[in-house]
Amino acid sequence: MGSVDRRNDSHAGSPRGGDFRGSGGSWSGMLALRHRPIGDAVALVAVIAAVEALSHLTVHRLLPPGSESWGAAVDAALLSIAIAPLVYQLIVAPARARMGELARASSAVSGSIADAVITIDEQGLIHDFNAAAEAIFGYSADELIGQDVARLMPEPYASGHRGFLDAYLTGGPARVIGQRRELTALRRNGEEFAADLTVSEVWIGGQRIFTGIVRDLSAEKEAERQLRLARDTAEAASHAKSDLLATMSHEIRTPMNGIIGMTELALRTNLSEEQRRYLDLVRLSADALMTLINEILDFSKIEAGRLELEAVEFDPGKELLEAVRPLAVRCGEKSLETVLRVRPETPRRVIGDPARFAQVATNLVSNALKFTESGEIRVELRRRWRSADDVSLELVVSDTGIGISDEALGTIFEPFVQADMSTTRRYGGTGLGLAICTRIATLMEGDLRATSELGRGSEFVFSACFALPESERIPVAAADPLLDHLPVTLVEDHPAQAAALAAYLTELGAEPTLTQDGPDALRRIGVAVAGGEPPAAVIVDLSLPGMDGLAVVECLKALHPGIPSAFVLLRKATESIDQERASRLGVTWSLEKPCLAEDLRRTLLGAITGGPPTVRSLTEEPTTEPMPWAPRSRILVVEDNLVNQKLAVWLLEQHGYDAVVASNGREALAILELQSFDAILMDVQMPELNGLDATRLIRARETDTGDHVPIIAVTAYAMSGDRERCLDAGMDAYLPKPLDERQLIELLRQLVRAAPTGSAHGEPSISEVTPRGQTTESVTLEAILHRYRGDRDLVEDMAAAYLEELPSRLDALRLAVESGNPAAVERVAHGLKGSSSNFYAAAAVDALQRMQQAGRDGDLSAARGVLSEAVGEVERLAVELRRMSPRLE
Repeated sequence: MGSVDRRNDSHAGSPRGGDFRGSGGSWSGMLALRHRPIGDAVALVAVIAAVEALSHLTVHRLLPPGSESWGAAVDAALLSIAIAPLVYQLIVAPARARMGELARASSAVSGSIADAVITIDEQGLIHDFNAAAEAIFGYSADELIGQDVARLMPEPYASGHRGFLDAYLTGGPARVIGQRRELTALRRNGEEFAADLTVSEVWIGGQRIFTGIVRDLSAEKEAERQLRLARDTAEAASHAKSDLLATMSHEIRTPMNGIIGMTELALRTNLSEEQRRYLDLVRLSADALMTLINEILDFSKIEAGRLELEAVEFDPGKELLEAVRPLAVRCGEKSLETVLRVRPETPRRVIGDPARFAQVATNLVSNALKFTESGEIRVELRRRWRSADDVSLELVVSDTGIGISDEALGTIFEPFVQADMSTTRRYGGTGLGLAICTRIATLMEGDLRATSELGRGSEFVFSACFALPESERIPVAAADPLLDHLPVTLVEDHPAQAAALAAYLTELGAEPTLTQDGPDALRRIGVAVAGGEPPAAVIVDLSLPGMDGLAVVECLKALHPGIPSAFVLLRKATESIDQERASRLGVTWSLEKPCLAEDLRRTLLGAITGGPPTVRSLTEEPTTEPMPWAPRSRILVVEDNLVNQKLAVWLLEQHGYDAVVASNGREALAILELQSFDAILMDVQMPELNGLDATRLIRARETDTGDHVPIIAVTAYAMSGDRERCLDAGMDAYLPKPLDERQLIELLRQLVRAAPTGSAHGEPSISEVTPRGQTTESVTLEAILHRYRGDRDLVEDMAAAYLEELPSRLDALRLAVESGNPAAVERVAHGLKGSSSNFYAAAAVDALQRMQQAGRDGDLSAARGVLSEAVGEVERLAVELRRMSPRLE
């Protein structure tokens, strides 16, 4: 028994028979020795190995005691014990020194890491806690070695940690291992802080060890908090600035609307030269101030990220022309030539923001005008590239101005920067324009770039992308057959202008011949006439050097009396035509420079087909078809500013509208209870009841009646979101102040429909004034004056021109019939019909319409049958016109 008991005791105490776990398990027991000298551990292992050999020999009685083998084994065990010190000195001691060095190096590395490094076992007990961990958590390593890592976690994480660890050890998902997570940790003083944790896992001696690297995020979180606070403060300041700018915009635009509007009205009255000069300066200063306000507002929108682009369909060529033409007037005042060229590959319709496109064009041309004293400004629109759905356009503006140095080219697109800061005093400007254009180009997925040479001029290229509407994906129709191979002589002394116009003519199918002055034109046309190929049309610049355009026409008619050419005068906006002289020479059409190919086409067709030679054909496209009479639309103007009231009423009356004024929204509601209107111009900021609330009340009433009156917001507010607020309130459109007359009237024409015949307004229709078959004696001066807004001088001027040319036109009509020329019948009847329609001459118009159709059909018999009727109705119209105005007798 004793031997058996000893055997069991020995077996229980041996490492082979036990776990050697110690109180903390096998890995914990091993870690408990981690501070003992490594040499002692190795020596101890050698002794244990020798003793174990003897023990096994004895216990298991593998060798009989006293035998030779048993003795050899005892000798071997004793030898192992004897040589242990030698093994220690030769092997263990050097290894111990090396391991010490490695331990010190590892400790130095761990201590130098700025992040906490914490090692735990499967029970969650801490076995390593570096210096950074001590600094971050406030504990010393001795305080935490052997403690649960949950002490470093706040609730409820501390209570749940054991469960998460056990779940993982039993095969659960690795929610933390190998991942980086942000969590909340707990310092010794009870302070919670944000920490970044990364955990790795290794196996050592069959046991899992977890090492966590913890980074204190307190400083980063505080920096983020400070950044958010600064951002919120900046946004609040930006909102405050935007609100201030919106208020400033309203307060400045309201009086500016009156200043600009009333100045325009004053300039239309009879003034002395000195008075006109003073008012021109007032207008220019007001325009400059409005430009400055608009630029500051735009730049503020861009800074705040509030500049938004519209997506509407528009004609880029026409939008460009409308932007350039007002500036062309100023170019004419400086004797600069303005050349516009829209390339034929440019689409007629695109989808984008026309206002911003025009803004860039206006800015670039304005800059060119500002810095150019002589020569020309060339504006070209061309296609950069095109896909099935999109197109990129380039706008090129070049000048012959002062130019920009290479050094300055790199800075001119920055805010508040001029190419030469000294130019600000001479030329004015804020330096914001190009910066704004650059941002707009970026928003439109394009760019803005420039090239220049000092003393030679500059060139700016703006590119932008637009979507293409469905209509642009359909092939464009061919040119007008009337212009195909049409010989046209172009007399223009400016090379760039001549090249642009010649290119337009070629695109239209005509065959242009370029001449640079009167003598050159007379010589070439003379050669063509002698060869039996005279030009079908002559386009001649009004202000040629030496011999002006009318003088060229006069000489041509004198030298070649039978020349059938149609004549068109080219003129700048600032040039006036001697209408009496032009009428005597039979020149009835003019074309303002710069122009589009479509303008040239219409003008050329009107001239060669016998357009109406009215006074107004020299300044605008004439009306060639009868215009039906419509009752005057009634507009309610809701405006609290007296000056703006007068201006709005005058503008409306100038275009044939009747206006009623309300001083605020409440007064407007009261008026609407008693009267009906075709449209309402609604100011937004008014006392008692503002425009937005008034509009909502009007729309609420209309839900019961089913009516809908168009409401146009007219406001000095021009910040981002103002238009949307107006539309959300129920308004149909939005116009900023100062009112643009063209935009206002165009918008009214779109929104207001003429009242039908026999409407509640009680006004007669055209059939009631001059019904078909009735003679024109029933035409009254009052009806004609009503059509032209009571402008008696205008009516009498038109009538005088009509009566002066009537004999020659009637002679031409008779000659066309008698000579059997149906094309001439159609052309002359068409022209006479258009001029007669201006006076409600329904019977004359009807007869001439039938003659025109007969000529078009080639039916000379029908033309002869209606000739006497047409001549009789026209002559009766002449009698009536003379009777209505003693001045025409």
